[in-house]
Amino acid sequence: MLLDGTLNLRDLSARTDLGSIALDGLYNGSAIDSLQFGMGMKVSNFRLDRLTSIVPAIDSLMPMMRTFAGIVNADLAVTTDLTPQMDINIPSLRAAISLKGDSLVLLDAETFKSVSKWLLFRDKKRNMIDHMEVEAVVENNAVTLYPFIFNIDRYRLGVMGHNDMAMNLNYHISVLKSPIPFKFGINIKGTPEKMKVRLGGAKIKPGMVLERHEIADNTRVNLVQQIENVFRRGVSKARAG
Repeated sequence: MLLDGTLNLRDLSARTDLGSIALDGLYNGSAIDSLQFGMGMKVSNFRLDRLTSIVPAIDSLMPMMRTFAGIVNADLAVTTDLTPQMDINIPSLRAAISLKGDSLVLLDAETFKSVSKWLLFRDKKRNMIDHMEVEAVVENNAVTLYPFIFNIDRYRLGVMGHNDMAMNLNYHISVLKSPIPFKFGINIKGTPEKMKVRLGGAKIKPGMVLERHEIADNTRVNLVQQIENVFRRGVSKARAG
């Protein structure tokens, strides 16, 4: 649907041997100095190693996903301003991302080899996590990763944290189950080139994971509703986000 310089994309879908995609979006091009884009997208049974080719922004926001593999279901909502060159205006970007995956490979072979030796994995060849659910929100030039818990080998780990667009990291890993008979935490700060790792107490509890679902789900729903509301009221009277 096209109206007053805006393009409303509704109920678009595609199905391939790599997975299926459903998308609703809004593009506002009524003024060259005020371009906007918003979308809600669902990806079903998709190969994670191809997700970044469909949504390139995920690769820049979460670079660690370059080595990921497995089958995922993803739910993404985004609103952003665009430059006249059609680039994303990062300060205006708001997004909510939900990923659920099975048979996941999250580390490159060399990194896994080092980690498995250091953590005394029973199986030093099986570089795979059976199931994981991750949710993140992008706002104010920062990525916030909500607490999530997963199992790998003899360990049960919880992860949460945030980073800005310059990749200044502030993450926490709670070791909730391990060969060591007590819980502890690992705090990671700095940049990928210069990280500081410190031991401390475990900060993540199972109840925090339930809380994060409510926060992230509400954020995604609100973003999708904003996309629809902007079109209905007319872009000349409202701005996405």
